[in-house]
Amino acid sequence: MRGRVPRPVRGPRVHPTELNDALRQLDADSDGRISEEEFVTAFTDFFTALADAAAGVALLGRP
Repeated sequence: MRGRVPRPVRGPRVHPTELNDALRQLDADSDGRISEEEFVTAFTDFFTALADAAAGVALLGRP
């Protein structure tokens, strides 16, 4: 099941507009997909970003 979530993910509720905006930020090359490199960059941003505008922070919030 590569690329699919096998069960419902539980967590904070995010408005669809906010989620779409965050996902667009993650898609750095605007190809409509989030590559492994884009995901890793966002994940790294989440833990190392100093600015709230970083893609990882936009999607996941502050650590």
